[in-house]
Parts: sequence; structure tokens; C-alpha cells
Amino acid sequence: MVFIGNWDHEREVFLEKIAAVFPLKIWGDARWKNDTPRKSALRSCWQGEALTGEAMARVLAQSAVVLNLFRRQHRAGGVVMRTFEVPGAGGFLLSETNDEVRRLFPENETGAYFRDADECLLQLRHWLDHPTERRALAQRAHERVVGRFTYTHLAETLLSSLETGQWPAAQDWC
Repeated sequence: MVFIGNWDHEREVFLEKIAAVFPLKIWGDARWKNDTPRKSALRSCWQGEALTGEAMARVLAQSAVVLNLFRRQHRAGGVVMRTFEVPGAGGFLLSETNDEVRRLFPENETGAYFRDADECLLQLRHWLDHPTERRALAQRAHERVVGRFTYTHLAETLLSSLETGQWPAAQDWC
């Protein structure tokens, strides 16, 4: 189980519940070590500063599950880069949900989601107990990212729109 991201109090509370049940590794700012309570299990989960590039891709691909926790502003809508990075690297993403991510990665087809820590624990148990199903979903999500969501695809859409003067509707971008 992996989480890559910076500390905030909401994430601390959420991940404390996860770390009480499952082994967890966290990469992010040193606040995971310095700002959590001295007896917090999260202090020993912290592996170091946030990963980037090939090191991050390697961890994403090799982890059984990568957790995606939205900041408050993304809960109602919007998508963060981790939504694409994890499947792009071939990893399995278990993400907090909103309508936008479910539209881009339909549930149980190319996406797996939770609304709160209790639901996350249930989802973790399910996906860890079904590794073949988990790997198949990760593979479908990877194919979706590589087939539709690369920077090349985005650049082609932008260039085409500039040439024609016609901009696709938001739902047609992806």
C-alpha cells in the first residue's frame, strides 16, 4: 500500500485509519514525520520526500495498491495528475471518488473508488483478496491512459482546435 503526497491534517486522520489495518508506505514532505503525533504509526510509514520521475514510476508499478486522496477542492469535481500517473505507470489506483474521475475511468472497468476511510478499508480488502482481478483492472486502466490520455493526445487536440477554430466540448476532451 502506497501513498505519495504531502501532509495535511485530513490526510493524516484518513491514513491513520488505513495504517492501523494495512502496511502503508508514504512518500511526501517531512511533515509526515515531524508534524504527526509522536506515537503515530504514520511516522514509521514515511519513506522520504515525494518521488518523481522513474523512481516514482517504479514504486507506482510495483505497489499492490496506490491510494489517491483528493484535497478538498477536488472532491466536488476535477482530476489530479495522480489519476493518470498511476495507471500510466501500470499501477493499481484506488482513488477517492467524484463524478469526473468516474466518467474518465468507469468503476470496476478501469477505476476503483471510495468515499471515506471505512469504504477505503473495504475496497482495500476486496482488491488485495482478488489479485488477478486487480491486475486486470490495472491493465485496462493502463491501456486507457496510453490510448487516450497522454500529453501527445492533448497536444494534438489543442493543435487541431487552433487550426479549425472549433473547441471540443469539455466531455469530448477525454
